[in-house]
Amino acid sequence: MSENLQKLIGVVVMAVLVVVGVVVSSGDDSDFTRNTAFTKGGVIAKDAGAEKGGDCCDETLYRLGKIEDRLAQIEASLQQALQQINDAQPRQLGPVDRIVAAVLLPYGEQADQQPAMVIADALRRSGLLIGLDLETAREVAIGLGLGFDVHNDSDGHWFWSTRRGQRIKLLVEPRNGVVDGFQIRGES
Repeated sequence: MSENLQKLIGVVVMAVLVVVGVVVSSGDDSDFTRNTAFTKGGVIAKDAGAEKGGDCCDETLYRLGKIEDRLAQIEASLQQALQQINDAQPRQLGPVDRIVAAVLLPYGEQADQQPAMVIADALRRSGLLIGLDLETAREVAIGLGLGFDVHNDSDGHWFWSTRRGQRIKLLVEPRNGVVDGFQIRGES
């Protein structure tokens, strides 16, 4: 959750607490006295009759109970509002997601039907893989459904494309840990 959203929620909570305090403390207290405020059952003496006595602690407990109930309702409402805000916020796109989206954008809704060679060629023409570190380049290949291999690397961590059409892989040529170039290799 962003810092600004947290501040906004804090301000809203404080405002609600002030409003609750004003509402709870407002009302007609003109005939209120310490001895006639509440009876033992928590019933207000002015409602139950003047013959029953009470004390200010009963009134305080009664009002605190009301405040607790209202705060619980407010907390539940805020939790629900926060969940709705979190659900409505779009997911932040990372660099890999942005590259994948940029390569697939020209194909629109038909991007999933494009064969591996078409997507690999689109990636080559875009130049977006050049200059990426090897791990990010690997994630881009996975995101596009393309195979991946590093030139002169025999660690066995290469894989073929998962897209339809000819099985291909990007044969990456690294320099100082970043992609300096790549070739598209197909399986015969």
